[in-house]
Amino acid sequence: MLNLKQYTATSYSHPSGNSIKAAPRAAVREGAQLSVFGWHECITIFFSDIVGFSSWAHDISPEKVMHTLNDLYSRLDTIIVDEMPSLYKVETIGDSYMCAANLLQRDPEHAATMIRFALRAQEEAAKVPTPTGDGTMLQMRCGIHSGPAMSGIVGKIRRRFCLFGSTVNMASRAESSCPEGAIQVTSTCLDLAMPHLPPYVIVTERGPVVVKGAAEPLHMSLITTVPLVAVRGPATNTGSALKLLPTVVSLVPEGGA
Repeated sequence: MLNLKQYTATSYSHPSGNSIKAAPRAAVREGAQLSVFGWHECITIFFSDIVGFSSWAHDISPEKVMHTLNDLYSRLDTIIVDEMPSLYKVETIGDSYMCAANLLQRDPEHAATMIRFALRAQEEAAKVPTPTGDGTMLQMRCGIHSGPAMSGIVGKIRRRFCLFGSTVNMASRAESSCPEGAIQVTSTCLDLAMPHLPPYVIVTERGPVVVKGAAEPLHMSLITTVPLVAVRGPATNTGSALKLLPTVVSLVPEGGA
């Protein structure tokens, strides 16, 4: 049974152990069950899946499949814990990984933060071998969308923090319509992210994409990066003398300038 004292208007202690200052805004007891709910005016949601997972998962031993998934998910978890602690991991479903920004911890740059997470996630996926034994590395599709959402803890057993609303659906559609090995963002997400993106990020306009559940095609863009140039500088007392200098790039349409 969840403790009502865990949930207040100013603090939220998630059952996972995360203690965060922004929270579901109300908690009420309904009979013997505790319902926690909240409204978020604008968050950014990330979905990913593994390219080719369905084709090889049926032909490979469960041990190898679970080892591969654990390797990948542990790497993504580490990015959140060590590099981007404002992000909140929502859940994993099969080969799909879901997380959110500006959910329980305020982040004015949440769309850009999530794009940086997606880029790091792609880097880590490329270090994980597929269990097929052919020497190939994992590839992911990543989809990101920003907008309002509801959150809460519902049900009677294995209760967990969940997100609801069209923003969740559109983020999922951005992922499912994404080209293999790419990061696809909606125009809503991109508009929020652009002022805060690092200069080494390349944005390629993909244009309108028809997705299930949307009244009109969604304008999508693809995110990539250029290599960072390592430059050896004078030693300092504050850290490594090796610095990374980004190459400045501009917005380009799909297929070239």
